Amino acid sequence: IVDDGAKTDVYYVDSGNYPTLLYVMGSKQVSDNLNVMAHVEYALQNNAQTSVSQDNQEAGLSTSSRFFEVSFDHKRYGKLWMGRGFMSSFLTVELDKSETWRYNLLSPGNSFGGMKFVDASDNSLTDIQVAAAFLDVEAFSFRDRVRYDSPSFNGFQVSGSVGTGNSGDIALRYNGRIGDVEVTAAGSWQNNPLAGRIDDRVDGGVALFHEPSGFNLSVAGVRQDFTPGFYQQFGRTEGRNTGAVVRAGVRRQWSDRGETRFAVDYSRSEDVLWQSDAADSFGIFGSQMFDELGLELYGGYRYYKLDVGPNAGGLSLKDMHGISIGARLLFDTKMSRQ
Repeated sequence: IVDDGAKTDVYYVDSGNYPTLLYVMGSKQVSDNLNVMAHVEYALQNNAQTSVSQDNQEAGLSTSSRFFEVSFDHKRYGKLWMGRGFMSSFLTVELDKSETWRYNLLSPGNSFGGMKFVDASDNSLTDIQVAAAFLDVEAFSFRDRVRYDSPSFNGFQVSGSVGTGNSGDIALRYNGRIGDVEVTAAGSWQNNPLAGRIDDRVDGGVALFHEPSGFNLSVAGVRQDFTPGFYQQFGRTEGRNTGAVVRAGVRRQWSDRGETRFAVDYSRSEDVLWQSDAADSFGIFGSQMFDELGLELYGGYRYYKLDVGPNAGGLSLKDMHGISIGARLLFDTKMSRQ
């Protein structure tokens, strides 16, 4: 349900945060130290949230390949990945201990990404989509690549990958505990993560989870440099932008049905389209797990504001409000052969 400042409409969509997944995974324990795994996965989305807009409410079915890979995981030497899959920097920012990320990613534009802002002067629909106005915390995702993850040393792990389009990255991760607090941190440098759009990028995040109470906190930041051909279409003389997000939540098992989850967040992106523009978003989401069914029911609200700044020719946009309600179901069929 979206109120764009001019009208309110109801949209029937598939999640733009976590699509329907069809996958096959197989593994073989070759020795005590070595495990070999193969993974093939496709994503299906019908009327995806990132595609549906006020003037396109029937975006139709889209499919995408996610994984076509083989990996070799050795206890002493680390893990080697070959084929299509995640680059090593994927999920260095999306460190969300609230467990609401499957329908509420730290990238705020995903939840209502295809919706377009309304011109405040005459209530006309612009071509500026929500997803374009907010910085995506995960620029690198799926790529044909070779990736290596080192073994963990005192909680630290180093990863690196090279992929198609002259792309590459390096990532550093940490997983540990301080008393009752689980600590997860990561950072990465990325070269050419989006061909023709982003030259290089630095990002990182920290997530804390207090296990006895269920309280959690995530903080992340991104800085990236656009390619000249991309930012010059907006009349810009430089192409650097920044973004930050903070999320606080709580997870508790208040009933035997399953875990209950709540999270609130605030994010800000600057200089994404025009120099000196600023995009702000606030969200609050919650869900209830039903473990016996593998079912999660969720809902939430998100607010969007885009101040295009002094370099957009006097353009002013109305704020947007969105409500999302949905369900997620997980099941696996497992087969084994000795």
